[in-house]
Amino acid sequence: MNDIDVSPFSADVEYVTDGRTNIQTEYWTAEVTARGKKVEVLKILNVDIQEYYENHYSQILTLDLMMGAGQYNNILYPGQDDINVNLIRRSVAESKLNDDGTISGVNETAFYTAVLVDQGQHGLQDAKQPANDTIALDLSNIMIVRLQLKDKAEEQLRLLRIGGNYRQTTVELVLQAVMTNAIKQVDAVAQLIPKGIQLVKPDNEKIYEQICVPDSLPLVDLPGYLQKHYGVYNTGLSHFVKNGIWYLFPTYDVERGSQAYQTLQISLVSKKHYPRLSATYKVRGTSIMIVSSSDRRTKNIGTTELGNKGNGVKYLDGSMLIDGMVDTSKPNKAIIDSSKNVNEFVVYNKPDGLNNVPLTTGTGITSNQHYELSKIAARAGTYLMMAWDFSDPNLLSPGLLATIKFSINNKIREAKGVLVSAVHTVKLYDPSFACRDYYTQSALTFFLNQSLDLEQS
Repeated sequence: MNDIDVSPFSADVEYVTDGRTNIQTEYWTAEVTARGKKVEVLKILNVDIQEYYENHYSQILTLDLMMGAGQYNNILYPGQDDINVNLIRRSVAESKLNDDGTISGVNETAFYTAVLVDQGQHGLQDAKQPANDTIALDLSNIMIVRLQLKDKAEEQLRLLRIGGNYRQTTVELVLQAVMTNAIKQVDAVAQLIPKGIQLVKPDNEKIYEQICVPDSLPLVDLPGYLQKHYGVYNTGLSHFVKNGIWYLFPTYDVERGSQAYQTLQISLVSKKHYPRLSATYKVRGTSIMIVSSSDRRTKNIGTTELGNKGNGVKYLDGSMLIDGMVDTSKPNKAIIDSSKNVNEFVVYNKPDGLNNVPLTTGTGITSNQHYELSKIAARAGTYLMMAWDFSDPNLLSPGLLATIKFSINNKIREAKGVLVSAVHTVKLYDPSFACRDYYTQSALTFFLNQSLDLEQS
């Protein structure tokens, strides 16, 4: 066999699959009530979970259900102002299908309030059919219904408002104190209360005499407010609530390895060598390995964005406009020294030496270098979009750092990236009505601080 026919990732694939031949599937069920009345659900058709860490703070989650027309018209639709969903996920390997059709075993349960994506009332085409005959309507017509789900604890966090003055403190302490205290105010049953915050240490360690947070500021706007007015990270700021934990991290920092709470390695293997993988991931402690032979592509924004919007920034330092702006050491003279109050950063030097260093937008006066540097960090990099088959969304945390391995001319190369979005779709493994098995396919997006050419791999 020619060496080129042997995958350089064979060891990684063997480690992940570990002799497993069965496809990894799950059981999904939903318990739905509307104004306290149970809605009989025939089957979950699809669960769509969208997580955009760059510009959202919580999941966008939709659920497609199959049910009888009577259940929809007489229970769900009239009670659409008070819909509650208990979404249950079970591993097939750890579950048992009982003789009566029920499923028992280890499960993960999540509680949501739901909004009906309004379709109006249906199932009344037969004028002879009584509209209030739920059983008869169920037998006459089957409907597909979509619900948008909202985490109960996150809903309360979204409504909380804050404000106050915090003296002799740092932005880190303000974030920890205010957000932790807010979580304690969530009024929910034990399994719904958020567990706490996961905060990557800020770049801004300055002790401020006073940090002012305006009254009635929505709690979910606090991280963005502090980033814009005081500065938290040099490489953007994202915050996201997932699985009861509120994550705060620098959006585009791929080098914070010492502060990582998980490690992720992704091997982008060839579809020629591995057209169908029976297992695609393995977890050992806090270490996750993923192998993917599915679609992947890159989008290099660095060259265009840095060229058009600037690979550096220049601004007047507001904190120096009074103190240190004027040199009065010489008698009868006041000399303005611009070097003492003008900050200029070139973050990514161009090879030809023609750097674009514009004056910052707005007034051009600021003392928040963290916010200014963040705008440049967002321009300089490459986005890697990849598919992950038979995935597990709960393994991935917002802002997870990854080492991404790929091959060029049959030689392994590596790149560092940070997870900035994840879209997961739970589907039936077989479209038949009798099918009970589901699998998940994910589309992951990573921000890399280098260009990446996958066309050769």
